[in-house]
Amino acid sequence: MNNPEKVADMVSVVIPVYMSENIIYELYERLVAVLTGLNRAFELIMVDDSSTDNSYRTMQAIHSKDPCVKIIRLSCNHGQQYATLCGLRYARGGYIITMDDDLQNPPEEIPNFIKKIDEGFDVVIGKIIEKKHPFFRRAASKLAQKLMCSILGKPQNLILSSYRGFSRRAVDKITKYEVVFPFLPALIFATVHNSAIVNIDVAHADRYHGGSTYSFFSLLKVTSFLLINHSAIFLRLIALWGLLLSVGSLFLAFYLFIYLGMVIKGWIPLAILISFFSGNIILSIGILGEYSSRILKSTTTTKGFGVFEEEL
Repeated sequence: MNNPEKVADMVSVVIPVYMSENIIYELYERLVAVLTGLNRAFELIMVDDSSTDNSYRTMQAIHSKDPCVKIIRLSCNHGQQYATLCGLRYARGGYIITMDDDLQNPPEEIPNFIKKIDEGFDVVIGKIIEKKHPFFRRAASKLAQKLMCSILGKPQNLILSSYRGFSRRAVDKITKYEVVFPFLPALIFATVHNSAIVNIDVAHADRYHGGSTYSFFSLLKVTSFLLINHSAIFLRLIALWGLLLSVGSLFLAFYLFIYLGMVIKGWIPLAILISFFSGNIILSIGILGEYSSRILKSTTTTKGFGVFEEEL
């Protein structure tokens, strides 16, 4: 993948786009108004996550009129995390902003992110003052935040969102990792020290057009990334269950045959033997899974990834 020349004072705004043909023009106009006022060079990187509406055609029309707008089209739908990481790989600026395409993240907040980065922070995350999401979305967000505390080591007082500002140094570290199923919070906490990550309060607007694409299955997907891709909780639970089954069957055999001195025939000794050996097998599976997980982490490459259908 080409690594274009980086410009220290440039502001790059990365936007994953999905089914947003009715919002893109307004988003573009508001972003340009804000970024022009900063008196810095800027670029907008819009990554179409294989939308089935006219989002990409709208992006092409904007790009044809404004060369500061770079557009990328993914060959198939990979999800917001993948699309955002793709945009980060193409960003050239010394200040990089990521935001959603639905205008619920007001572009007018961008100068506050830049000021905080200038204070020496590498990652600045927008903390939404009053969320306009429905109850289900807010509840799902709280669940994900709690899981990330225990799995990713996220500080309790740090609130995550997709409205973020990055220093050039942070993006260079994050984009070195090649992962099949990227999850940006995991990459952030793996590469940036907690002391260099900070929240700022940001407003949250009502959704301008259409309904949210966030669903129950989106929650399941995020939860699976946390529990399966970035933790070994299930493997350890399996290993613990196997250990308890093995030890429990041994104690039961000791209690019945040694302590009580019982001579038992029939299905009870067979059941104890089956439980003991089944526990050993389950424990072995858990241990092998833990080994596999650690080997996978140790062999994660730090090279660019992704195949994209089109970039302009």
